[in-house]
Amino acid sequence: MKATRYGCIAVLVVSLALGVPPGLAATVGNYDVVQLTDNLGQDYFPTLNNLGQIVWTWNYIDDTSYEFYDGTKITALNASRAKPMLLNNQGQMAYEGYNFEIYFSSDGSAFTQIATTYNGIGNGLQLNDQGQMVWSDYDGTNWTICFFTNPGESHFADPDPTTEVDSPCLNNQGQVVWREVEGNTQELWLYDGSQVSSFYQATNKGLSHLQINDQGQIVWQESDSSGYCHIMLYDKGALRLEVDLQRRLKERGAEVSWFDLMRDLKQVQSVLIELDGQRDQLRTDLVGAAHQAFAAAGVRSPSTVMPLGPVA
Repeated sequence: MKATRYGCIAVLVVSLALGVPPGLAATVGNYDVVQLTDNLGQDYFPTLNNLGQIVWTWNYIDDTSYEFYDGTKITALNASRAKPMLLNNQGQMAYEGYNFEIYFSSDGSAFTQIATTYNGIGNGLQLNDQGQMVWSDYDGTNWTICFFTNPGESHFADPDPTTEVDSPCLNNQGQVVWREVEGNTQELWLYDGSQVSSFYQATNKGLSHLQINDQGQIVWQESDSSGYCHIMLYDKGALRLEVDLQRRLKERGAEVSWFDLMRDLKQVQSVLIELDGQRDQLRTDLVGAAHQAFAAAGVRSPSTVMPLGPVA
């Protein structure tokens, strides 16, 4: 008798790597360290762009403002400081004022008020390299995701504006992702440049640290009721199978976390046996929620014993 063991692996793996290829060395020369600011007042919250420009907050006693380094000299910006200044790679700037106004400047020389929020920007203003901005707002009744692109501001339609929305994130392609919270359910939404759609929903889980890159990939942290934290990646539809399976499980009344489901599916093992010129495949019993996954997917569970015919 000849036996070969096979494993059924169902794992969602996210690998984000940044490194230097083996054998590639870098030679670092001497760099000068220069103190840009004087000792008059406090300087903090610096932001640096790819042009070598820097903007930061300056404070002395009760006087607070922004200062800007253009690569050669430092100038004070004509802006009434409230929160840290945003600076993109085109030299454009934006900030939120004391009375929840939003200001924008193409080069720092003059700032124009483009909007006024009701209660301040709950999760922060974002500015991309196209000069587009996004923020969340709440007027006491309705929640709104606000999107500014010249020449003006627009709002994304929400089926239920009374549902809390927050954590908007913007990439350089003008795509926006944000979180919606209703009770113990959290849902992620995406504006892809033309339309708004929901792409992920979780119950009794925490979704946070939402980011979207210029390729449209979205990453976030997810914590479940068991205390585990996971890094989740949405990669142009890579999560569709998971989302669809979770929806089908919910429709069947199956309450199981994704972590537990993956753990149970990993335990489904099979053994290929050759005996008297015949081949058979034997599998282990389904444990936990594994059988619910097959049922929700609309496929039969593999037979405990599956004849495969004569040995070739």
